[in-house]
Amino acid sequence: MAAAIVLAAMMSVILPQSVAATGAVPAKGKVVLLIVDRVAVGEFPGEETPFCARLARDWSIGLMSTRTGESNGGYDTGAGYVSLGAGIRARGDADSRLCFNSWESFTGYAGNPTAADFYEEYSGEVAPESGVVCLGWQEVKRRNEEDDKDKNVGLLGKLLAESGLEVAVVGNTDTGGRVSRLAPLVCCDPAGAVPMGDVSDRTVVFEPGWTGGYRTRIDRLLEESARLLTGADMLVVQTGDTGRLYSEEGNTDEEFLEAERREALRGVDRVARELCEMLDLESSLLVILSPEPTSSGRKEGNYLTPCVVAGGVFGTGMLSSMSTRTPGIVSNSDFLPTVLEFYGIEVPVEVSGAAMSAEEAEGALEYLRKLDSQLVVTRKARWPVLIIYVAIGLLTLILAALCTPVLRSKVGWPRRPERLARFLAPMCVVLLAAPLSFIAVSAFSYGGYVFPMIFCCAFSVAVGLGAWLMARGRPTLDPVVSICLLTGGVIVVDLVMGGGLLMLPLFGVSTLEGMRFFGLTNTIAGLLIAVSIWAAAGLAGGKTPTSRAGRWTLMIALPVVSLVVGLGVLGANIGGFITAIVTVLLFLMVTSKRGLTGWRIALVGLITAAGTALVILVDTLFFRTHAGRAIIAGSGGFLPMIERKVSIQIDEINFFLVPSLILLFTVVAAALWIRRPRSLGTELWKNDRPRSAALFALLFGGIIAVVFNDTGIAMLAAMMVVTTLALAYYVTSAVRPFQLPAAIDPFEAAATPAG
Repeated sequence: MAAAIVLAAMMSVILPQSVAATGAVPAKGKVVLLIVDRVAVGEFPGEETPFCARLARDWSIGLMSTRTGESNGGYDTGAGYVSLGAGIRARGDADSRLCFNSWESFTGYAGNPTAADFYEEYSGEVAPESGVVCLGWQEVKRRNEEDDKDKNVGLLGKLLAESGLEVAVVGNTDTGGRVSRLAPLVCCDPAGAVPMGDVSDRTVVFEPGWTGGYRTRIDRLLEESARLLTGADMLVVQTGDTGRLYSEEGNTDEEFLEAERREALRGVDRVARELCEMLDLESSLLVILSPEPTSSGRKEGNYLTPCVVAGGVFGTGMLSSMSTRTPGIVSNSDFLPTVLEFYGIEVPVEVSGAAMSAEEAEGALEYLRKLDSQLVVTRKARWPVLIIYVAIGLLTLILAALCTPVLRSKVGWPRRPERLARFLAPMCVVLLAAPLSFIAVSAFSYGGYVFPMIFCCAFSVAVGLGAWLMARGRPTLDPVVSICLLTGGVIVVDLVMGGGLLMLPLFGVSTLEGMRFFGLTNTIAGLLIAVSIWAAAGLAGGKTPTSRAGRWTLMIALPVVSLVVGLGVLGANIGGFITAIVTVLLFLMVTSKRGLTGWRIALVGLITAAGTALVILVDTLFFRTHAGRAIIAGSGGFLPMIERKVSIQIDEINFFLVPSLILLFTVVAAALWIRRPRSLGTELWKNDRPRSAALFALLFGGIIAVVFNDTGIAMLAAMMVVTTLALAYYVTSAVRPFQLPAAIDPFEAAATPAG
């Protein structure tokens, strides 16, 4: 009996200690971010990570857009990590990887100073004794000052600290040649420090046979994670090995690197499994993600990486957020709001992301893999299709121009323009239907550029010739109007249905286009503006719509198009709205009885400014859910949001100011030239004012597009494609056989008195 009592007493002491050491008692109310560097959804989660794959199927998975504030085609070290903790697309710096434990010392300096010594010297702050400091933090903040984003840098760490929550970080991606410790950038405070953590080489082991020379000590990493979880509310864990392999992939045999990569992923799976055992997922949150894309993904313009979220209120399905409004797609700026919402902390207005949530869906992982692969294929197929389209379009436009009397009299060809025009007129309509085919092809999955090329050709010919044949013998039925109405209708209906066709259209110019994943891209916005204006001009029947009903129809329908561009069902495009409203107002005023007077030009500016303010207000209230909280907080939170949006527009004006002014002067000069007495422009203005107004409004609208949009060239290109093809059709369809004057009797002419 005495022995039993002693044994029971010993077990009462030993058992709790062993349970705590092994993590058998799950931690509650924690957020753990597990970082798996440079992986794509095609490989993670996969065969090497069965536990992570089970998490993805039992909980939630999505594709995370890892776009940052870096320049297109460039790379900022650590930008993906900084963006996670900033809640916006931020920038990094080459020195951002220089993070150290406070106690780590530096050889080669007098007195062997520690990282804390250097940190306190340049920041003026006291380094945490058991924490981590980033010695490149000031450079990171400086890189974000130019975009006024430096206030967001370190925002997550700041807000958690202000709420009395502790954060910690563990792990690194060091190699034999350099220090690389990026994980602290996610949870640093504004001074560049993390209260607790271990990013030293104690979590790695020197292994000469492994690429990079170092390898993660998984046992040590898990031991440190368990220790830090006892005092930290949020823990960032850097698995390390996949990042090391990425940094050395240019110097290693691909087959050997692939074998190491599979082994590294198996290590990640073990870390994820044991972290889950440490957590009570009913009250905690585990987020697994890759802050930055693979090198191949970056080259292909694919900035999507896998993101798995388990625990809390997340159920089985696909991740989504109000910042993307697309099931299965989230943004790196959504991570910060998700953590804050988990802890019940208000999200500041300067954050552009929104909290992630889960939508029920079966086969989410398989769907996202298919979407990811289709994204890459679409971008590869875009250029062969568009280059052929542009080449055919240019040839058609040149031939159409040669059919005009001015050029034909100078070139002397073609002798029978009416024969060429019979072919060119339907060809212009077919080409005008092509942009719609570039949108419609998104309804299909394909593995190369052969299918989309065949589909787009067949679709354009069928729709274009159908519209042209329907108009034959019916003067009131304009094929250009039919194509424009159909194109605009498909875009609007697809927006209402969720924008599935607009996610991956072939119609575009940028390799990064589509990464926005909400609202209308600038290319599609320009297309919608142009087809709406030309449809309105064609419906006017070549005359100014003088009837009250006709004018009211235009005055209602065209502003609605502007609102669709500005506040698409999927999101907002402020620059697109400015372009649309200016174009619409110019068209409406030019086609009115009074025309475009000086005070009306000023009125265009005033209405545009008022409309833009209204759209920004609606966007702030309804389209950015985090901004709705700013309204509750009063004007102190609401005004900075509007100020930020206006500053973005001003930045874009500065960037494109010079080319925009050149275009503006060119258009004004051309307008003055064609308005000479008895010129072609004057006759066109008198005989067909609606189409003249459409051309005038779209030319100036294109200038506004370049000014107010970061990819305004894409919007201008889309507007000009529709405009030139519409003009080419009207020119060729008006060509008639050349009639020689009647023969004159020379004797009769001689008998006629001169004069």
